[in-house]
Amino acid sequence: MREGNILFLLGFRNLFRHRRRTFLTMVTIAVGVMVFLWADGIYRGMHRQMAENLVRYADGTIFFTTQEYADHEQAFPLRYFFFKPEELRDRLSSFPWVEGVTFRVPFVGEILYGEKSFHAMGYVIDHQRDKEVFDLSRAVVKGKYLEGEVNEVLLGKDLARGLGVDVGDEVMVIVQTKHGTLNALGLLVKGIYRTSHPTLDESCFYVSYETASPLLALEKSDALSAHLRVRWPKGESVESYTRRAMKYSREIASQFTGYRILSFAEKYREIFGLMKTDEGFMYIMLGVIFLISAVGIINTILMSIHERMKEIGVMRALGFSPFEIRLMLTLEGSFVGGIGALVGMVGGILLNAYQVYIGYDMESLGFGGVSGSDFGLPVWGVIYGDWNPLAFLVVFIFAVGMATLSAFLPSRHATRLSVTECLRFV
Repeated sequence: MREGNILFLLGFRNLFRHRRRTFLTMVTIAVGVMVFLWADGIYRGMHRQMAENLVRYADGTIFFTTQEYADHEQAFPLRYFFFKPEELRDRLSSFPWVEGVTFRVPFVGEILYGEKSFHAMGYVIDHQRDKEVFDLSRAVVKGKYLEGEVNEVLLGKDLARGLGVDVGDEVMVIVQTKHGTLNALGLLVKGIYRTSHPTLDESCFYVSYETASPLLALEKSDALSAHLRVRWPKGESVESYTRRAMKYSREIASQFTGYRILSFAEKYREIFGLMKTDEGFMYIMLGVIFLISAVGIINTILMSIHERMKEIGVMRALGFSPFEIRLMLTLEGSFVGGIGALVGMVGGILLNAYQVYIGYDMESLGFGGVSGSDFGLPVWGVIYGDWNPLAFLVVFIFAVGMATLSAFLPSRHATRLSVTECLRFV
């Protein structure tokens, strides 16, 4: 067998025989790699944003209720409160990885303003302790956050827009108290918040315990759900944080009985499962893109073989074995796949850098006045991507492997011909 570097140089030189054909094949691979890396980055970014929304605004890292409340949760009953919640808070706060603990009371109400009315989800919160777990106070874009005053309410931006209200307006809220009686109370819109969670912005409002007393007949000690926040260091992946959250929830569950204790990933297991399914479709898309590229590579190698029959015959006459000729032709395909993949990876790095550090400003793209539920994702502010180093490694190996295989198959044709058959093309 000839020295490997000779075959290597011959394979590389042959790339320039038909520059246009080789260039188009490389471009096809590069574009496929770029598209996949871009889609993977933005998909992972939305996956991360969804997880962050659940932790920062909806349920915290770990969600905690009594088992009785969990059995009737769909009806949102104002009963099955925690027994001695302050003692429970102290016990939960004793875990070293817990950053904050807060209690909430979810309820259902109807909000009216003029001739408009909406059924919405309400939450009674401790306006001070809630900041230890949730970032709602930072999401206020107009007016002020709750200050513990009587008859104040915080509305989501889309809900306020639907009602046609602004800060300072008074809305009527109709609810069922914890005693089972209907009650109506006028509440002053203290502030309007805007999160990256479409459901919260469109159909949720918040009141303090001071307002919940005349509205729902609640006591300060009444609490239905506990929410724990676990620190999420910058740079930690969603998968890593999810594993830690599930581990901590099991650790708490082993020390508490009579409660339902779930991490955010466990509570929304179906949603995260669907996102994993969508990730599988992305790799199917990658396969389709590279299948198209494979056709181009096979065509390139076949054309190269037919155009170089004389050269192949001379090489065979000089003593090159069929294996060496096949290796040379296969190397050509590998070079096409490798160079195309490298160019695509450079483009993918640039695209991902843009969407990770700059992102897509949805309002500047004309989505500022659209509700998030129309798309199932936030359509305001900036949507960011996320890095996935494994995707770069996988796509490179896949591209080179696909190109090598695509070149190997037609190269077998050249090695099956005898020297005399090849020299007939002289």
